[in-house]
Amino acid sequence: MQGILGRSASMTMGSYPRSDIYFSSAPGSQFLTSVDSNLSTTIQEESLTGSQEPVTPTLEDGEEIEQLLRNSGEVQWFEVRDMKSKRLFYFNNVTQISQWERPVGVNIVRINQTGSAVILGSGVFEKDYSHQLGEQFQPQSFANQAGHMIDPIKSYQAEVFKEKDHNADSTTVGESERTPIEGDFIKQIDTNTYESFVDRHFLLYRRGILKSKVKRDKVMQYKSVPIKKPLLKEALICKNSAVQINSLILRYVQETDTDTNTALLSSYRIIRQIISLVMENYQILRNEVYCQLLKTMTCYDQSVLYSAWMILAVACSSIAPIEELYAHVINFCAASYTNDYLDKLPIVSAKLLRNTMVLKRRHEVPTNAEMAAILNESFVTVRVYLYNGSFINMKVTPGTTVNQLQKSIGRKLRLGENEQYFRLFECRSDNLENPLEGEMQVLDRVAMWQRLYVDSKKRGKELLTYFFVYHTYLFVDLDPSCPSQVELMFIQAIYDMKTCRYPCTLIDMITLLALYLRSREAIDIYIPNLEQSDTELDFIKEKLKLFYSKLQKRPREWYVNAYLEYVMSWELYGIVIFDAEPVGRMDLGENCTLAIGRYRVFIIDRDTKLIYRQIPFDAIPSWDYSDETFTFYVGSFVRQEKLMFGTHEGKQIHELLREYVTYGVRKMENTDS
Repeated sequence: MQGILGRSASMTMGSYPRSDIYFSSAPGSQFLTSVDSNLSTTIQEESLTGSQEPVTPTLEDGEEIEQLLRNSGEVQWFEVRDMKSKRLFYFNNVTQISQWERPVGVNIVRINQTGSAVILGSGVFEKDYSHQLGEQFQPQSFANQAGHMIDPIKSYQAEVFKEKDHNADSTTVGESERTPIEGDFIKQIDTNTYESFVDRHFLLYRRGILKSKVKRDKVMQYKSVPIKKPLLKEALICKNSAVQINSLILRYVQETDTDTNTALLSSYRIIRQIISLVMENYQILRNEVYCQLLKTMTCYDQSVLYSAWMILAVACSSIAPIEELYAHVINFCAASYTNDYLDKLPIVSAKLLRNTMVLKRRHEVPTNAEMAAILNESFVTVRVYLYNGSFINMKVTPGTTVNQLQKSIGRKLRLGENEQYFRLFECRSDNLENPLEGEMQVLDRVAMWQRLYVDSKKRGKELLTYFFVYHTYLFVDLDPSCPSQVELMFIQAIYDMKTCRYPCTLIDMITLLALYLRSREAIDIYIPNLEQSDTELDFIKEKLKLFYSKLQKRPREWYVNAYLEYVMSWELYGIVIFDAEPVGRMDLGENCTLAIGRYRVFIIDRDTKLIYRQIPFDAIPSWDYSDETFTFYVGSFVRQEKLMFGTHEGKQIHELLREYVTYGVRKMENTDS
């Protein structure tokens, strides 16, 4: 509450705070001069109150502040920047009053000074500004977070070319806003070279039993024989793996170049082995492999150089080095852009490495198809299924995340803003379904599927296949203006009926079957529950034909909407059941679990779906979760009941609950407006 009150107080500052303002000039100092009055243009700058008024600079070159203040024949307003808040305030030379709001319809002189504001208690705001004159700007290098380096450049442009850039900040840089870089700026950058990185991190004492020091240049140069020790000191822990990586790199770059498919797959296998060794000891070897590749690239043989670049491109898609080494690899790629012999490998490698540095770490070795897409700057075609058996072929480039693929599918299906209510899921051939994290790389998941399939085949286990399914994530109200959303939710409802996902009566089954058949204009009859006796099946068929004949012939959209409205009227429709058990609550039953619905949280029986308790979202003021528990706080902020569940799916419960609550709040706001 203290932070909130403090923010509110500072934003309710009075229009005319009482203040005394004093100016003092330093000997020999001058103001930053504005542009000539003939070059001045109307500058729009937003004030604290949101109003905008033109400001015309009138300060002449070399004119002192005292002289301006003594000119009392005309009321002058001065624009000064507050040193603490970095905001502009305005001072009147006649009334001696300063204020935050920009005065309207008066001349305002912009002066290069900064002041400090003192806020005194109980809503009374006093300001005591002490100013120092800014020194004349001298051309030099400046670096600060505010990005003011462009301001003096634009000011000089205005003086030289007699024009002003309206997109640039109209204020000049004050002394307190400048951070000069001491010394030679270029020299500082040159000291942080790859050679200095080698001196700090490489294992230079490596020769013989006595471990005498080896020259830096010799360690960095290409050798046709494998190394006996890792290049980096930190890689000594995994010495054997580091040496093996170097052996594989040399084996790959020294092989004869052939165009047969057998040789191509063999070369991919070697690259896969290199990446696999790094993945096994990722934190220790992720920098070692890049240093070994940079060492190999010092070879003058073009075939060796090209093969090393192929390994580097695949490594850039999977392995993220430390930031210091990352800068050197990027610079090395940039220096090779003009090498025509390498084609686009340097550009592709730099692009992939920038992606890898910000993406979630991948855990699988790229597949042959992914490596071919990397080296050819191409894509991998991934099939995404819908619940009706149809599928969409999506082009996925290396580094594409699940979130990016979901948005691409939404655009392809023309879902518009309703794309947020659908998600990409991982489905197995035994009908087990798992949600996918948005930051996960799509091709990393495909690589995991291939590894699991190969491992199961080697061990003689059941061969399970995996595939992507795109379906409804949030069961929200229908949008009549988006046919794609209605159609996808209809496909979802049909699938739910066929798999008996929700309990329904015989009357519900017959009604939905009739609507479904009318929507298809078909006469085939599908009975989802095959355990019915012959008498019950005859009864269902008889009533179904009668109900079908009662339905009048209407457009297909009418039957689709009727079907969806019917199933969405069920209390449990759209619930997601999680593997969760109540902690310390025997009154809820021994076989209960947690489920999240469209408007409330359910505690239901695992087998019968009997509802033990239901809690509306507005009765849950807060919740939290950990790796092993999820806790609801039911009631109000004054009095609450704590419900704790043991589960490893706390993050999924949190995300789904947050999405539904956000949707409900947004819906209420739209209704009120």
